[in-house]
Amino acid sequence: MKDLYGVLGIGRSASVDEVKKAYRRLAHEHHPDKNPGDPRAEERFKEVTQAYEVLSDDKRRRQYDQFGVVGEGAGGPGFGGAAGFGDPGGSANVNLGDMFGDIFGDLLGRSRAQKGARQRQPSGSPGSTRGKDRRVELQIDFFIAAFGGEKTVEVGKASKCQRCAGVGSKPGSAPQICRACGGSGRITIPQGAFASEQACAYCRGKGRIISDPCDVCGGDGVRERRTKLKVKIPAGADDGTTLRYAGEGDAVFAGGRAGDLMVTLRVDTHPLFSRDGADILVDYPVSITEAALGAKIAVPTIDGEVTMKLPAGTQSGRVFRLRGKGVSKLSGDKSRGDQHLTVVVETPVELGDDQRQLLEQLSDALGPANAPRRAILAKLAGFEKTSGEQ
Repeated sequence: MKDLYGVLGIGRSASVDEVKKAYRRLAHEHHPDKNPGDPRAEERFKEVTQAYEVLSDDKRRRQYDQFGVVGEGAGGPGFGGAAGFGDPGGSANVNLGDMFGDIFGDLLGRSRAQKGARQRQPSGSPGSTRGKDRRVELQIDFFIAAFGGEKTVEVGKASKCQRCAGVGSKPGSAPQICRACGGSGRITIPQGAFASEQACAYCRGKGRIISDPCDVCGGDGVRERRTKLKVKIPAGADDGTTLRYAGEGDAVFAGGRAGDLMVTLRVDTHPLFSRDGADILVDYPVSITEAALGAKIAVPTIDGEVTMKLPAGTQSGRVFRLRGKGVSKLSGDKSRGDQHLTVVVETPVELGDDQRQLLEQLSDALGPANAPRRAILAKLAGFEKTSGEQ
């Protein structure tokens, strides 16, 4: 067996960071994708990986320093770290898997990744198949939300590079299939009896290696652009309603399916009307005489004014329903909600002498029968007073 410290070119007192740095340098130098068709480079790559697997693990390093080998037990035969190569049943150190995935991708699971790539994707297809979704908020007027309309929103999104048509390579050149993942964009990290899958770090999940990148997008195949989109707002939209526009999100490398754009509506408040789903709510002030004697009143709705008969003796807080005077329901049945009108009886203010005298005369003339709610309250409280008593 070769001296593991010699394989990495470090001394026996080297720290874990020094082991890691030596491994990174040598693994980059001898990685098969940088030395295609060179069996000596691949063998050297395996050696430095095996050495790192042992020397980066405190327990296995102590075992190696003491006995010169690493096996099933202290002094056991063989080089246990090599089991992860070419042996589907062999164990692989978790720390190695993390390190290896960060730097290149998974040589240990390359054959499995390549096989999976052939099963999951057509030859040469990119690793990323769908772009990211984008989200934007759009402020709209109260009445546009109620009746529907159209507004334009400006959004930023990753769009296909026009220079390279989304391929990532300069015109006239072509990307190569990543040998680390077999073009799948995914790698398998063995972890003892288990394995996990992650994006290939060597090709950044693209499945391809760009040797001559596009001078406009830098090999990404996409560019950030600002674009304008006409948003059709359905009648009855409410604050927080989210509209999805398929394919209007970020594009992806090599022409995979673009993500979606989600537009969340923020509805302006109105000084008179408020919303409760499809229903409109209105507080409507009436005078004391209108409430006492009854009257025909002009009530505002989102469709315009309507005349409503206010019955005599209407109490403050009474709610009247105007059917079908709300907004359209988003359920699609074309029905509308209602308007709920809450009567608020206004108390007269800034009274003149004559007005005050008339109200005093009215107060003297009123009795319990004219204030039934107050009479009930007085009875429940255990005492009775007429409305004119002080």
